[in-house]
Amino acid sequence: MYIVICEDEHNFAEELQQELGRILQQKETECRICYCDSGEAFRREMERDEPVDLLFMDLHLGDADGVELVKEQARNSVKIPTVFLSSMEERIAEGYDVNAFHFLFKRNYKEKLPELLERFINEIYERKAIIIQDRDTVVRLQFAEIYYVESDKRNTAIHTAISSYQEKSSIQNFAKQLPEELFIEAYHSLYLNIDHIRKVNPDTVVMDNDKELPVSRRKRTALMNAVMRRIRSR
Repeated sequence: MYIVICEDEHNFAEELQQELGRILQQKETECRICYCDSGEAFRREMERDEPVDLLFMDLHLGDADGVELVKEQARNSVKIPTVFLSSMEERIAEGYDVNAFHFLFKRNYKEKLPELLERFINEIYERKAIIIQDRDTVVRLQFAEIYYVESDKRNTAIHTAISSYQEKSSIQNFAKQLPEELFIEAYHSLYLNIDHIRKVNPDTVVMDNDKELPVSRRKRTALMNAVMRRIRSR
């Protein structure tokens, strides 16, 4: 789990980081936590293009407004589950305007944090990933990392930007686990991640990693509609 804390009060950020690490260790959930002490540092971190699972964002940063920073990312099609941090209550409504996952008051955050993380893991984090058994290795993949999946004899081949895995299950069973809003069958037993489609040709698509894959003429219209729906929903 990749967590970013954007907070200009260093002592509070350090304490929050320790609490997060302690609670997630108890839940046997591996995590990496990045700390940004300003809006500018947060923007630089986002330029790394690594998907953030959970963001803790201070509403009142010294050089930026927390809500505006989250809106800025949303305009760039980056939507991150966000917990807004504040010592005051007057801006709660603004946080929910950007679909905040939660609003946390600094004065009693330790009481609320365990329940908040439990809800996040159950409602969002576990639903964003899938566990794959590739031979003797167990791999946890974010759905966003998967470019496409295809049938490989009686198994399923799962392809990311840099690696491929084999799952000992049929493509029909594996496909049932894929989020319908993110994956579409473009050809017989070939499912594409819509977010990684760069170009749709008459009978092929080009993925973000330059891989060209076939598209059934019968399925092309549904594929185009799914791509457009996904773009409009961002």
